[in-house]
Amino acid sequence: MTLSAEELAKFLHQRYEHHAKRLGWSTQAQCQVAFEDLPRANREVMLSVAQDLLALFKADRPSDRGFAKAV
Repeated sequence: MTLSAEELAKFLHQRYEHHAKRLGWSTQAQCQVAFEDLPRANREVMLSVAQDLLALFKADRPSDRGFAKAV
């Protein structure tokens, strides 16, 4: 199965909101919406995270994954 960055970003957003609620943490009201309705900056951040994750899992070698660079 291949996910696009947008599909992964939508999934991450949904799971983030789900687990925040499950753990008793309240996120910002403006973010408690569908991915498409998030403020632009929030969507762009989640898309960037999704792109990073896709690149991480696509890398052939651990050194290509950029763990040290990400810190």
